[in-house]
Amino acid sequence: MLAKPSGQPAKPAPPASNQSTQATQQDWTAQAPPPGGPTGGYPTTGPADQGYPNQGYVDPGYGGQAYYDPGYNQGGYQGGYYPGGAAGGAPTLEQPAYTDMSCPSCGTINPGTRRFCTHCGYAFFYNEADPYAGYYTSSANQAVQDRAARKAYRRSLPPLYRWRRVIIGVLVVALLVALGVLLRQDPVGIVKGAWYGLRQEYVWVKPVQAAVVPPEATAPKSDPAALVDESENEWTMNWTPTGESACGPAPGTGFIVLTLAAPTRIRLIQIAPGLADSNPQRKLQPLPKVIGIAFDNGSCHSETLTATPGQQEIKIDSGKPVTQVMIGIGSAYPAQNGQPLISVTEVILKAYPS
Repeated sequence: MLAKPSGQPAKPAPPASNQSTQATQQDWTAQAPPPGGPTGGYPTTGPADQGYPNQGYVDPGYGGQAYYDPGYNQGGYQGGYYPGGAAGGAPTLEQPAYTDMSCPSCGTINPGTRRFCTHCGYAFFYNEADPYAGYYTSSANQAVQDRAARKAYRRSLPPLYRWRRVIIGVLVVALLVALGVLLRQDPVGIVKGAWYGLRQEYVWVKPVQAAVVPPEATAPKSDPAALVDESENEWTMNWTPTGESACGPAPGTGFIVLTLAAPTRIRLIQIAPGLADSNPQRKLQPLPKVIGIAFDNGSCHSETLTATPGQQEIKIDSGKPVTQVMIGIGSAYPAQNGQPLISVTEVILKAYPS
């Protein structure tokens, strides 16, 4: 058999069957790119972000409606709302318009950005989620808007409502001052007394005269004036009590009367019980233990002293200016030999500075 000329190509073998040919065509169709190449919607090159805004991809699921791109930074956009449109249309950043709101409480028309009514303060989003929160306004900006809304609300109120807090404060202060005047008759003294008491500032009340009632209660060769002479000279009294007193002089004894030159409110009494520490007879006499103090024949205040030498302070308030202070010894610390004498070296009355 003669061979065919080499210039003619060999005829391809026929396919095995029509079914296999259709299957091959279907596989090729499924793998082939859609018509139009990269500009048709399926890019073949580019970054991992498929470039939806710049490459004209239309998401068929949105149906042409606007959608929010949370952060694709294509074309300078940092996230925003993009309107839907025709296939391949370039998206643009749009801000939805706020709608003016009518206050359901007073009917005032307010801008859509208000959280409170500018006239009556009605909260538009009370107990509801703010539909605009988190999209266009930061928390700091929202706080500024809230303050501006509250300020506008306050300015819209009548003057009486705006100044009611100040008026109430002034009335309260006036009432307190008036109460102080009625109770103490000296509001300035109340303030000064609180200041001096805080600083523990006192002045010595002078002059003061001392006497003993009855006079025969004073021991021989002793003078009650020694109680206020600012020295270590003591005053001594006969101590033969028939009992003890819880407040005031013990039975069978006398009491000291201090008379002031001018009415003064006493705030502190300093007393040095017994003989001076430098006197060797100190331990031979009983020492005052419980004393009673009264102002202008008023009620008695009981105070307990210690057996230590030197000045002892008694913080006591006469409550009002007085002219007399009475001091009586109600009981005593016993002495070693029971000498029937008891002494007081000094008594000092003090008040706040005038």
